[in-house]
Formats: sequence, C-alpha cells, structure tokens
Amino acid sequence: MPGQNILLPVIICPTNATWLRNLHRLRCLIVLLIVLTINNLALANSVQHNANHFADCISRLYTEAREHGISEATIAQVLSKAQFLPRIIELDRRQPEFTQTFADYFNARVNEDRVRRGKMLLTKYHQLLDRIR
Repeated sequence: MPGQNILLPVIICPTNATWLRNLHRLRCLIVLLIVLTINNLALANSVQHNANHFADCISRLYTEAREHGISEATIAQVLSKAQFLPRIIELDRRQPEFTQTFADYFNARVNEDRVRRGKMLLTKYHQLLDRIR
C-alpha cells in the first residue's frame, strides 16, 4: 500500500500537468510541421507546373509570331526577356476578385462616394463618351 500512495501525488502534481500541456503543444507543433511540409510540397509542384505551362506558352507565342510574319530577330529579342516569376502567379491567385464572394467584393468597393463621383464624371465627360459610342 505505501507504493500506491507515492504514485497518486505524481499523477496529480502540477509538474505532471505542465508536462501534459507541453506534450499537447509538441503534438500540435508536429501536426503543424506536417501540414506546412505538405503545403510546401504542393506549392512546389504547383510552381513547377506553372513554370512548365509558362514554357509552353512562350513556345506557342514563338510559333504564332512566326506565323504572323514577325522576324526571328524581333521574336528572339522580345521572348528572351520573358521570364517566369512565381511571385506574380502567387499574387494573381490571391486577387480579391477570385477569393471573395461577389457580395463581399462589391460591398467593400462600392459606396455612396464612388457612385456620386461616377455620376459627376459621367456628366463631365458626357460629350466625349457619346462620341466614343
């Protein structure tokens, strides 16, 4: 019986509770690391896919330019400057037009001041706009 009395205080002591909290934090950290690793692998695959798509696009542009009679020198000069920029793809994918509902997008951008300014500009440029139509 004396051995059982010694174990009971160890189970409920504050040090053990701290250890359990730390164990829980460690598990959460491991799960977070796994999720981030999977996300980074997916992102790397996505970036590689986009880079391949970019190369295909450049190839198609080259072919189309030749078919339209553009000189090899001009094509080479222009397309040699084109480069794949993953950051641009990332920013493109995060545009609010693609990440928000229409209602949220509309409500965040259309307000009384913008409508009033639009009406004022329509009145100001009415003649020019009529000529363009």
